Amino acid sequence: MPVFAFNFCSVALFDEQTQLISKLIINLCFVWLSNFKVFALCLNRGPLSRGALTPLQFYALYVAPITPRDEVAGW
Repeated sequence: MPVFAFNFCSVALFDEQTQLISKLIINLCFVWLSNFKVFALCLNRGPLSRGALTPLQFYALYVAPITPRDEVAGW
């Protein structure tokens, strides 16, 4: 679902006549990142397999290219 939403919104970000390659590269990177995050979740690894995440936190980790830091003792 986030991939469809991103593809729908990316039309507004890029001009399809002059920036087609930029749009394709951005979409490819987003789809690649999303697929590998889900694959890592299936293997119980990666940022999505952490403890109890709220639906908003799960969606933010899934959509955004971020990985939260592990908690360090003493910080």
